[in-house]
Amino acid sequence: MRSRKLNTPVRSRIPALMAVGGLALVTTACGGGAAEDAPEKTHESEPQQETAATKPSDIFELLGTKTAELDNYRVDVEMTVEDEEIGTYRPSFSYQVMDDPEAILMDVDFGEEFGDALVEAMGGEEPPGGLDAFTHTTLVYVGDDVYVKNDHGLHGDAPWVRSTDESREDMPDVELDDFIDLTEALSQVDDVKEAGTEEINGQETTHFTGSLTQKAIDATEDADKRETLKELFDGEIEGQLDFDVWADADSIPHRVTLKDDEVDMTMEFSEIGKVSFEVPAEDEIGEMKA
Repeated sequence: MRSRKLNTPVRSRIPALMAVGGLALVTTACGGGAAEDAPEKTHESEPQQETAATKPSDIFELLGTKTAELDNYRVDVEMTVEDEEIGTYRPSFSYQVMDDPEAILMDVDFGEEFGDALVEAMGGEEPPGGLDAFTHTTLVYVGDDVYVKNDHGLHGDAPWVRSTDESREDMPDVELDDFIDLTEALSQVDDVKEAGTEEINGQETTHFTGSLTQKAIDATEDADKRETLKELFDGEIEGQLDFDVWADADSIPHRVTLKDDEVDMTMEFSEIGKVSFEVPAEDEIGEMKA
């Protein structure tokens, strides 16, 4: 299933997705912008009889392949971001993918520090509708439609509003497909160490640890893989990107951490094959105000 896009003002060598924190997404809740096109599949699931991992090194090597097969799952991301304008802030979001019907539910919270910076930028006054209306938002993607939760009544009485084509035009592209590309990129790193086993949310996993540098990317012999890595990490990595991956025997990642000089992030996969949520009914949907 096609992942979604977010805007981000943070320039980090962690994939652009992971620098979530976009002002354009905040303005979505207020009528000024929205996420881009609705979900579509880009990573087609392969038959489940694919070769399973038989030893720890196999588990890691199959990360990208097995993650790409997922079409029903949840990802929770928590981050600490260093930003020149905002300072330190801690955004988080949950991202639920459902396969029947195909839909995506995204819940984003930019955190207290982001809210404080926003109030300061507005001269010390809270924005209309309250600060939470600007720091927290929920979106649902169904087919070609994107719905924004109208918790604070900024768009009338309807609990959800449908975003318009015009409200999506100014949002930069940041692909949440990076989740899959990230696991595939990490699986190509040669210098990875096994760090034992650990139970993550009730699932037995193998813990892997490693790092990625621009030198290692440049030394990648496969030209396609090299270009994929460069695109994923926005051109080049400055310094070193450290990572940890906890994956089960089927090569499904249950936790991934990334850390560089700007961002410290934890990403957890859960509810695999179990995600289910109600999409907005037509009588619950209003129109977004300009």
